Amino acid sequence: MMEETTMEPILLYGFPAGSSMGLVAAFERVGQPYRLCRVDMLAEMKNDAYASINGRQETPVLITDEGKVLTETMAVAAWLEARDSERRISFEPHTRRKPTACTSSWLS
Repeated sequence: MMEETTMEPILLYGFPAGSSMGLVAAFERVGQPYRLCRVDMLAEMKNDAYASINGRQETPVLITDEGKVLTETMAVAAWLEARDSERRISFEPHTRRKPTACTSSWLS
């Protein structure tokens, strides 16, 4: 009998109307558990508590299950895709097809 592994939820700090929503869609697409912490861009991002998470005081911020902090949308997307090669969020590796503004815009 195979042992079932559980994945710890990933904490994603973001602003729902911003670039974080593309990442939420990507997490949903691959079935990766996550917890979204909404950040008020006008108030919470400019305080010392948020600066201790992300010195650039921007969203999104991902804190991985290993405690690593990722702060750019494409870095988070690449990290997420590397975790699951079966449910991709982009083109297959080594294909001739290249992403265009239209096909990759849902991540930004």
